[in-house]
Amino acid sequence: MGLDDFNFEPSSAEPEEWDPEADLYDPDADGITIPQVSTDPSEVDPEISRAFWTIVLVVNAALLFVSLGPMLWFFLGWAQEGITLIVGGLALFGLAYYRYRRFMANAPDQDDDTDDDGKAPGQSTESNSNTEPSTGEHGTAMASTDETSDERATDETTVSDTPSEQE
Repeated sequence: MGLDDFNFEPSSAEPEEWDPEADLYDPDADGITIPQVSTDPSEVDPEISRAFWTIVLVVNAALLFVSLGPMLWFFLGWAQEGITLIVGGLALFGLAYYRYRRFMANAPDQDDDTDDDGKAPGQSTESNSNTEPSTGEHGTAMASTDETSDERATDETTVSDTPSEQE
């Protein structure tokens, strides 16, 4: 039995194969064009950049220590040095996690769905002075719900992600 005995052509019942390059084909360039993203390093907040690179360096050092420690211990028999590197690496992982959590706790909320005044869409900036907060069953204050759902629905905008509208 040789290679001539096999039929490598697809049958008519098989679906067409998906071509991942079809979306990137540019007839003007006579081939594939890869989309480019222009990034300017000056657009990044310096506080975010500094925190990111600090955490990256600490995690890289932690990975080095945690991976080098067992190798020194097992291959060279340096138990004390190996255990010290492992413990130091784990401490650096803890430091990186601490720095990340501290940064996230102090970072300003950068949600894309907030307006210029800091309110989410649908939240009213007016305060209703006639209503007083009522108390719930546990004695906590509850906000008054005088707005109807129709008023809130008109404040919110919806965005469609269908390909035909984006073109």
